[in-house]
Amino acid sequence: MVIDITYIKTREGWLYRCVIIDLFGRKVIGSQTSSPIDRHLVCNTLKNVLFCRQFPKGVLIHSDRGSQYCSAAFKRLVLHHGLKQSMS
Repeated sequence: MVIDITYIKTREGWLYRCVIIDLFGRKVIGSQTSSPIDRHLVCNTLKNVLFCRQFPKGVLIHSDRGSQYCSAAFKRLVLHHGLKQSMS
């Protein structure tokens, strides 16, 4: 899986969209939007994907080195669900 955030400019300000892609299937498997760009956005997106995928173990999740992915909350989530974190 790959996770990233896209910035969308709107009339009201910035909106942030977190997307998770399954590289094997080449499909978007999860997406959420939020007005604050914080750890909650990436954690909630990952939680939804894990729930829909029946909590797979040993899956690699790759991201950049953004503060959201370096947060203690995201790292705990990754470890708790038996995932492997990779950062560029």
